[in-house]
Amino acid sequence: MNARAAFCLLLLFLLPAAVQAQSRTLRSGVVRAANLAPGRQDAWTIDARAGDLLSARLTSGAFDTVVELWSPSGVLLDSNDDGGVSTNSELEGVRLSNGGRYRVVVRSYSNGSGGAYALLVTLVAGRPPAPAFVSAGTLASGQTRSRDLAVGAVHGWTFQGAAGQRATLTLVGSTGLDPYLELYGPDGELLASDDDGGGMLGSRIQVRLPASGTYGVRVRDYGTDSAGRYDLALTLRQETMTDNVFGRPQTGQIGPREVRTYTFQADAGNVATITLTSTDFDREVALYDPYGAEVARNDDFDGLNSRIDGLQLTSSGTYEVTVQGYQPSGAGAYVLRVSRD
Repeated sequence: MNARAAFCLLLLFLLPAAVQAQSRTLRSGVVRAANLAPGRQDAWTIDARAGDLLSARLTSGAFDTVVELWSPSGVLLDSNDDGGVSTNSELEGVRLSNGGRYRVVVRSYSNGSGGAYALLVTLVAGRPPAPAFVSAGTLASGQTRSRDLAVGAVHGWTFQGAAGQRATLTLVGSTGLDPYLELYGPDGELLASDDDGGGMLGSRIQVRLPASGTYGVRVRDYGTDSAGRYDLALTLRQETMTDNVFGRPQTGQIGPREVRTYTFQADAGNVATITLTSTDFDREVALYDPYGAEVARNDDFDGLNSRIDGLQLTSSGTYEVTVQGYQPSGAGAYVLRVSRD
Protein backbone atom coordinates (compact mmCIF):
# COMPACT_ATOMS: atom_id res chain seq x y z
CA MET A 1 0.00 0.00 0.00
CA ASN A 2 1.47 3.36 -1.00
CA ALA A 3 1.52 6.43 1.28
CA ARG A 4 -1.41 8.13 -0.50
CA ALA A 5 -3.64 5.08 -0.09
CA ALA A 6 -2.66 4.76 3.59
CA PHE A 7 -3.53 8.41 4.22
CA CYS A 8 -6.95 8.05 2.60
CA LEU A 9 -7.64 4.94 4.68
CA LEU A 10 -6.71 6.85 7.85
CA LEU A 11 -9.18 9.60 6.95
CA LEU A 12 -11.95 7.01 6.58
CA PHE A 13 -11.32 5.85 10.13
CA LEU A 14 -11.05 9.37 11.60
CA LEU A 15 -13.98 11.01 9.80
CA PRO A 16 -16.82 9.35 11.74
CA ALA A 17 -15.20 10.30 15.07
CA ALA A 18 -14.76 13.91 13.95
CA VAL A 19 -18.37 14.15 12.81
CA GLN A 20 -19.52 12.57 16.06
CA ALA A 21 -17.50 15.05 18.16
CA GLN A 22 -18.91 17.98 16.20
CA SER A 23 -22.48 16.72 16.65
CA ARG A 24 -22.06 16.80 20.44
CA THR A 25 -22.00 20.59 20.53
CA LEU A 26 -25.34 22.24 21.32
CA ARG A 27 -26.73 25.53 20.08
CA SER A 28 -29.50 27.32 21.90
CA GLY A 29 -32.87 26.70 20.25
CA VAL A 30 -31.59 24.04 17.83
CA VAL A 31 -32.94 20.47 18.14
CA ARG A 32 -30.29 17.73 18.09
CA ALA A 33 -31.33 14.21 17.00
CA ALA A 34 -29.20 11.17 17.82
CA ASN A 35 -29.27 7.48 18.80
CA LEU A 36 -28.38 6.30 22.29
CA ALA A 37 -26.63 2.95 22.45
CA PRO A 38 -28.00 0.61 25.15
CA GLY A 39 -26.02 0.93 28.38
CA ARG A 40 -24.33 4.14 27.22
CA GLN A 41 -24.85 7.85 27.79
CA ASP A 42 -24.36 10.82 25.47
CA ALA A 43 -22.71 14.04 26.67
CA TRP A 44 -23.44 17.33 24.90
CA THR A 45 -21.81 20.70 25.64
CA ILE A 46 -23.03 24.29 25.46
CA ASP A 47 -21.33 27.56 26.36
CA ALA A 48 -23.26 29.90 28.67
CA ARG A 49 -22.80 33.07 30.69
CA ALA A 50 -23.34 33.70 34.37
CA GLY A 51 -26.98 34.49 35.01
CA ASP A 52 -28.32 32.69 31.93
CA LEU A 53 -31.44 30.53 32.31
CA LEU A 54 -31.07 27.06 30.78
CA SER A 55 -33.97 24.82 29.79
CA ALA A 56 -33.67 21.34 28.28
CA ARG A 57 -36.31 19.07 26.69
CA LEU A 58 -35.45 15.43 25.94
CA THR A 59 -37.95 13.25 24.06
CA SER A 60 -37.87 9.65 22.82
CA GLY A 61 -40.35 6.98 21.78
CA ALA A 62 -37.78 4.24 22.30
CA PHE A 63 -36.71 4.54 25.93
CA ASP A 64 -37.45 6.21 29.28
CA THR A 65 -35.25 9.32 29.17
CA VAL A 66 -33.12 11.03 31.83
CA VAL A 67 -31.44 14.40 31.32
CA GLU A 68 -28.68 15.80 33.55
CA LEU A 69 -27.03 19.22 33.72
CA TRP A 70 -23.38 19.43 34.86
CA SER A 71 -21.43 22.59 35.70
CA PRO A 72 -18.11 23.56 34.05
CA SER A 73 -16.34 22.27 37.17
CA GLY A 74 -18.04 18.86 36.99
CA VAL A 75 -20.79 19.31 39.60
CA LEU A 76 -24.26 17.86 38.94
CA LEU A 77 -26.63 20.86 39.04
CA ASP A 78 -29.96 19.28 38.14
CA SER A 79 -31.50 16.14 36.62
CA ASN A 80 -34.94 14.96 35.53
CA ASP A 81 -36.60 11.70 34.60
CA ASP A 82 -40.30 12.21 33.79
CA GLY A 83 -40.75 16.00 34.01
CA GLY A 84 -42.00 16.12 30.42
CA VAL A 85 -44.90 14.36 28.75
CA SER A 86 -45.06 10.59 29.41
CA THR A 87 -41.52 9.30 30.01
CA ASN A 88 -39.82 12.33 28.49
CA SER A 89 -37.53 14.60 30.53
CA GLU A 90 -37.43 18.35 31.01
CA LEU A 91 -35.37 20.96 32.90
CA GLU A 92 -36.99 24.35 33.18
CA GLY A 93 -35.18 27.66 33.71
CA VAL A 94 -32.09 26.56 35.64
CA ARG A 95 -30.15 29.73 36.56
CA LEU A 96 -26.44 29.35 35.86
CA SER A 97 -24.22 30.94 38.49
CA ASN A 98 -21.00 30.88 36.44
CA GLY A 99 -19.98 31.36 32.86
CA GLY A 100 -18.33 28.50 30.98
CA ARG A 101 -18.95 25.23 29.16
CA TYR A 102 -21.82 23.18 30.59
CA ARG A 103 -22.54 19.48 29.90
CA VAL A 104 -26.01 18.11 29.19
CA VAL A 105 -26.01 14.32 29.62
CA VAL A 106 -28.59 12.05 27.98
CA ARG A 107 -29.15 8.52 29.33
CA SER A 108 -31.81 5.90 29.78
CA TYR A 109 -33.56 5.33 33.11
CA SER A 110 -32.96 1.62 32.43
CA ASN A 111 -29.36 0.82 31.53
CA GLY A 112 -30.40 -1.80 28.97
CA SER A 113 -32.48 0.57 26.84
CA GLY A 114 -31.59 2.94 24.05
CA GLY A 115 -32.72 4.28 20.72
CA ALA A 116 -33.49 7.49 18.84
CA TYR A 117 -34.04 10.73 20.76
CA ALA A 118 -34.31 14.48 20.27
CA LEU A 119 -32.71 17.08 22.56
CA LEU A 120 -33.59 20.79 22.64
CA VAL A 121 -31.65 23.18 24.90
CA THR A 122 -32.44 26.89 25.12
CA LEU A 123 -30.57 29.71 26.87
CA VAL A 124 -32.24 32.93 27.95
CA ALA A 125 -30.07 35.82 29.07
CA GLY A 126 -30.81 36.62 32.68
CA ARG A 127 -29.58 38.90 35.41
CA PRO A 128 -26.21 37.82 36.83
CA PRO A 129 -26.39 36.29 40.32
CA ALA A 130 -26.12 38.63 43.27
CA PRO A 131 -22.51 39.40 44.23
CA ALA A 132 -21.09 37.92 47.38
CA PHE A 133 -22.09 40.10 50.35
CA VAL A 134 -19.57 40.68 53.12
CA SER A 135 -20.47 42.33 56.43
CA ALA A 136 -17.50 44.67 56.84
CA GLY A 137 -18.29 46.32 60.20
CA THR A 138 -19.55 49.57 61.69
CA LEU A 139 -18.71 53.19 60.91
CA ALA A 140 -18.23 56.02 63.40
CA SER A 141 -18.22 59.72 62.60
CA GLY A 142 -14.72 61.03 62.00
CA GLN A 143 -13.23 57.62 61.23
CA THR A 144 -11.77 56.24 58.01
CA ARG A 145 -12.04 52.48 57.49
CA SER A 146 -9.99 50.49 54.95
CA ARG A 147 -10.75 47.11 53.43
CA ASP A 148 -9.74 44.90 50.49
CA LEU A 149 -12.59 44.34 48.01
CA ALA A 150 -12.54 41.06 46.07
CA VAL A 151 -13.84 40.74 42.51
CA GLY A 152 -17.64 40.63 42.52
CA ALA A 153 -17.94 41.28 46.27
CA VAL A 154 -20.18 43.79 48.05
CA HIS A 155 -19.17 45.14 51.47
CA GLY A 156 -21.85 46.21 53.90
CA TRP A 157 -21.30 48.79 56.66
CA THR A 158 -23.67 50.24 59.25
CA PHE A 159 -23.78 53.39 61.36
CA GLN A 160 -26.14 55.01 63.84
CA GLY A 161 -27.69 58.29 62.76
CA ALA A 162 -30.20 60.78 64.15
CA ALA A 163 -32.98 62.55 62.28
CA GLY A 164 -31.81 65.92 60.96
CA GLN A 165 -28.09 65.12 60.98
CA ARG A 166 -26.14 65.82 57.80
CA ALA A 167 -24.17 62.69 56.82
CA THR A 168 -21.17 62.80 54.48
CA LEU A 169 -19.68 59.59 53.09
CA THR A 170 -16.51 59.56 50.99
CA LEU A 171 -15.07 56.51 49.23
CA VAL A 172 -11.67 56.34 47.53
CA GLY A 173 -10.31 53.23 45.81
CA SER A 174 -6.85 52.06 44.88
CA THR A 175 -5.57 52.07 41.30
CA GLY A 176 -7.77 49.93 39.06
CA LEU A 177 -10.80 50.01 41.39
CA ASP A 178 -13.77 52.22 40.46
CA PRO A 179 -15.74 52.14 43.73
CA TYR A 180 -19.52 52.61 43.89
CA LEU A 181 -21.31 53.82 47.03
CA GLU A 182 -24.89 53.30 48.21
CA LEU A 183 -26.70 54.56 51.34
CA TYR A 184 -29.80 52.84 52.76
CA GLY A 185 -32.16 54.18 55.42
CA PRO A 186 -33.31 52.39 58.58
CA ASP A 187 -36.31 51.07 56.59
CA GLY A 188 -34.03 49.48 53.99
CA GLU A 189 -34.88 51.98 51.25
CA LEU A 190 -32.09 53.32 49.03
CA LEU A 191 -31.52 56.99 49.94
CA ALA A 192 -28.61 57.87 47.66
CA SER A 193 -25.93 56.36 45.44
CA ASP A 194 -22.84 57.74 43.74
CA ASP A 195 -20.07 56.70 41.39
CA ASP A 196 -17.66 59.58 40.70
CA GLY A 197 -19.06 62.46 42.79
CA GLY A 198 -15.91 62.56 44.90
CA GLY A 199 -13.69 63.48 41.95
CA MET A 200 -11.75 61.18 39.63
CA LEU A 201 -13.06 57.71 40.51
CA GLY A 202 -13.96 58.56 44.11
CA SER A 203 -17.55 58.47 45.42
CA ARG A 204 -19.28 60.95 47.72
CA ILE A 205 -22.73 61.15 49.29
CA GLN A 206 -24.04 63.96 51.48
CA VAL A 207 -27.64 63.81 52.74
CA ARG A 208 -29.81 64.95 55.60
CA LEU A 209 -30.86 61.86 57.56
CA PRO A 210 -34.65 61.50 57.53
CA ALA A 211 -34.98 59.37 60.67
CA SER A 212 -33.09 58.06 63.67
CA GLY A 213 -31.81 54.49 63.49
CA THR A 214 -29.32 52.17 61.83
CA TYR A 215 -28.21 53.13 58.32
CA GLY A 216 -26.63 50.78 55.81
CA VAL A 217 -23.73 51.56 53.47
CA ARG A 218 -22.77 49.31 50.56
CA VAL A 219 -19.43 49.41 48.74
CA ARG A 220 -18.80 47.62 45.45
CA ASP A 221 -16.87 47.98 42.23
CA TYR A 222 -18.81 49.89 39.57
CA GLY A 223 -17.98 47.31 36.93
CA THR A 224 -18.04 44.27 39.30
CA ASP A 225 -14.89 42.90 37.63
CA SER A 226 -12.10 44.67 39.54
CA ALA A 227 -10.56 44.29 42.98
CA GLY A 228 -8.51 46.50 45.26
CA ARG A 229 -8.26 48.40 48.52
CA TYR A 230 -10.54 51.28 49.47
CA ASP A 231 -10.90 53.91 52.18
CA LEU A 232 -14.39 54.78 53.47
CA ALA A 233 -15.00 57.79 55.73
CA LEU A 234 -18.12 59.04 57.54
CA THR A 235 -18.81 62.46 59.01
CA LEU A 236 -22.01 63.28 60.93
CA ARG A 237 -22.79 66.94 61.61
CA GLN A 238 -25.55 68.62 63.57
CA GLU A 239 -27.62 70.82 61.26
CA THR A 240 -29.21 74.23 61.89
CA MET A 241 -31.55 75.70 59.26
CA THR A 242 -32.30 79.33 58.29
CA ASP A 243 -34.96 80.16 55.70
CA ASN A 244 -35.20 82.77 52.94
CA VAL A 245 -31.68 84.16 52.88
CA PHE A 246 -31.70 85.50 49.33
CA GLY A 247 -30.36 89.02 48.91
CA ARG A 248 -28.89 89.71 52.36
CA PRO A 249 -25.56 88.67 53.94
CA GLN A 250 -25.75 85.97 56.60
CA THR A 251 -23.23 86.07 59.41
CA GLY A 252 -22.81 83.02 61.57
CA GLN A 253 -20.66 80.96 63.89
CA ILE A 254 -20.10 77.27 63.33
CA GLY A 255 -18.61 74.66 65.65
CA PRO A 256 -16.77 71.41 64.95
CA ARG A 257 -18.90 68.78 63.20
CA GLU A 258 -21.68 71.26 62.56
CA VAL A 259 -23.41 72.23 59.34
CA ARG A 260 -25.61 75.26 58.74
CA THR A 261 -28.29 75.06 56.04
CA TYR A 262 -29.88 78.08 54.37
CA THR A 263 -32.81 78.11 51.93
CA PHE A 264 -33.92 80.43 49.15
CA GLN A 265 -36.60 80.43 46.47
CA ALA A 266 -35.70 80.47 42.78
CA ASP A 267 -37.18 79.82 39.36
CA ALA A 268 -35.79 77.70 36.56
CA GLY A 269 -33.44 79.83 34.48
CA ASN A 270 -32.29 82.03 37.38
CA VAL A 271 -28.51 82.38 37.76
CA ALA A 272 -27.23 82.03 41.32
CA THR A 273 -23.92 83.12 42.82
CA ILE A 274 -22.99 82.01 46.35
CA THR A 275 -19.92 83.17 48.29
CA LEU A 276 -18.67 81.99 51.68
CA THR A 277 -15.86 83.88 53.42
CA SER A 278 -14.07 83.46 56.74
CA THR A 279 -10.73 84.22 58.34
CA ASP A 280 -11.12 81.49 60.98
CA PHE A 281 -11.28 78.16 59.11
CA ASP A 282 -11.17 76.37 55.74
CA ARG A 283 -14.80 76.06 54.70
CA GLU A 284 -16.98 74.41 52.09
CA VAL A 285 -20.28 75.47 50.49
CA ALA A 286 -22.72 73.23 48.61
CA LEU A 287 -25.98 73.83 46.75
CA TYR A 288 -28.92 71.41 46.59
CA ASP A 289 -31.89 71.62 44.22
CA PRO A 290 -35.58 71.38 45.25
CA TYR A 291 -35.38 67.57 44.90
CA GLY A 292 -32.45 67.24 47.32
CA ALA A 293 -29.79 66.52 44.68
CA GLU A 294 -26.41 68.22 45.01
CA VAL A 295 -25.84 70.48 42.00
CA ALA A 296 -22.63 72.28 43.01
CA ARG A 297 -19.94 72.31 45.69
CA ASN A 298 -16.80 74.39 46.25
CA ASP A 299 -13.95 74.54 48.72
CA ASP A 300 -11.19 76.98 47.68
CA PHE A 301 -12.38 79.28 44.89
CA ASP A 302 -10.34 82.22 46.21
CA GLY A 303 -7.70 81.25 48.75
CA LEU A 304 -9.65 79.49 51.48
CA ASN A 305 -12.88 81.24 50.53
CA SER A 306 -15.61 79.31 48.70
CA ARG A 307 -17.75 80.41 45.76
CA ILE A 308 -20.31 78.92 43.41
CA ASP A 309 -20.20 81.37 40.54
CA GLY A 310 -22.97 82.06 38.01
CA LEU A 311 -24.78 78.74 38.15
CA GLN A 312 -27.96 78.56 36.04
CA LEU A 313 -30.73 76.83 37.97
CA THR A 314 -32.76 74.22 36.13
CA SER A 315 -35.75 73.82 38.49
CA SER A 316 -38.18 76.08 40.32
CA GLY A 317 -38.64 75.72 44.07
CA THR A 318 -36.72 75.83 47.34
CA TYR A 319 -32.94 75.48 47.14
CA GLU A 320 -30.63 74.68 50.06
CA VAL A 321 -27.14 76.00 50.72
CA THR A 322 -24.95 74.18 53.27
CA VAL A 323 -22.02 75.73 55.14
CA GLN A 324 -19.48 73.55 56.91
CA GLY A 325 -15.80 73.17 57.62
CA TYR A 326 -13.75 71.41 54.96
CA GLN A 327 -12.40 69.31 57.82
CA PRO A 328 -14.81 68.03 60.50
CA SER A 329 -12.87 70.02 63.11
CA GLY A 330 -13.29 73.30 61.22
CA ALA A 331 -15.00 76.03 63.29
CA GLY A 332 -15.35 79.80 63.46
CA ALA A 333 -17.18 82.84 62.12
CA TYR A 334 -18.22 83.23 58.48
CA VAL A 335 -20.26 85.39 56.07
CA LEU A 336 -22.57 83.86 53.44
CA ARG A 337 -23.96 85.81 50.45
CA VAL A 338 -26.51 84.49 47.99
CA SER A 339 -27.40 86.53 44.89
CA ARG A 340 -29.60 85.78 41.91
CA ASP A 341 -29.76 87.29 38.41
